[in-house]
Amino acid sequence: MRSFSSIAFAALFSTVMMSVVQAEPVKIRIGWNVVPSNMASIAWAEPKTVGMKYYGVSYIAEPIRFPGGGTQLSALASGQLDIGMGSPTLLVQGVKNAGLNFRLIANVLNDPCDGQTYSQAFWVSNDSNVRTVADLKGKTVAVSAIGSGNDTSLNMALAKAKLTVKDVTKIEVGVGAVPGFLKEKKVDTGFLLPQFEAEMEKSGFRRLFKQCDSLGPVEMISHFATAEYIAKNRAAVVDMMTDLMLATRWFHDPKNRAEALRIAAEASKQPAASFEPWMFTKQDYGRDMNLMPDLKGFQSSIDQAVEFGVLKTGLTIVPTYVDLSIIQDARKKLESAAK
Repeated sequence: MRSFSSIAFAALFSTVMMSVVQAEPVKIRIGWNVVPSNMASIAWAEPKTVGMKYYGVSYIAEPIRFPGGGTQLSALASGQLDIGMGSPTLLVQGVKNAGLNFRLIANVLNDPCDGQTYSQAFWVSNDSNVRTVADLKGKTVAVSAIGSGNDTSLNMALAKAKLTVKDVTKIEVGVGAVPGFLKEKKVDTGFLLPQFEAEMEKSGFRRLFKQCDSLGPVEMISHFATAEYIAKNRAAVVDMMTDLMLATRWFHDPKNRAEALRIAAEASKQPAASFEPWMFTKQDYGRDMNLMPDLKGFQSSIDQAVEFGVLKTGLTIVPTYVDLSIIQDARKKLESAAK
């Protein structure tokens, strides 16, 4: 028979080991698409430089690059991704088509159409016979991925011009390859990232339409996760969003600009000079420093998609498909630590 002391020691050892296991950081796989537009692409590049407080303690971030929102939806559905990012229509597709119990948890990019931030545009050659969106019938169009934010903007522009997606041929093109596709006339129009606009304008190209023209003020891209994943890993997700909020503020702080440009350049393998004129300025996408999504703009995007036939059915996101408590708690933690 085992002695009482040996039993007690075994119980104590078991408790200690359970504590060690429980203390292991939660690995969180988070999706992104473009450097540096999606903060997840650079936020965890140098956690110590940015001053992150919880990385490696309660969670480990594993940023994973995807060509667009549609591929992230598939990864979320198959359990290969924990936190995704995508357009409002993607959330609807995730809930309606994939049966995912999604929650909108944080802002990635928005377009308030206030003249103070960048509004992504589709471009055409100056010598093109495409003068309006209606002229795109029968033309070839470059999008980053079906279901992406730029694809949503295109779909809405087509619908408002009384065209459908069947009236054009879409080609999925990597964001860095679009300028080449336009110059080589492989496509008739395509979206451009901010860093390519000045050079393309000098090369004889012009804007066909801006996202503000097709959608108005919207929440472009947001972070989603399933309610089940949040419930299981809530504390780690809050800590991760706390660090992401801190990183977002750090990268936008003018005093950190040189370091921010260096990190973006190293992450993208592009020269810092290509980012310097626009990154985190008024020529860049809109972001909320507290990661607060524009719920009105998000819902508006869904409602317009239904109105113009881009989506068959819509979704009322508040209150069922929104969980703002994550970033609200993250903000409290961040601001409490700063006192």
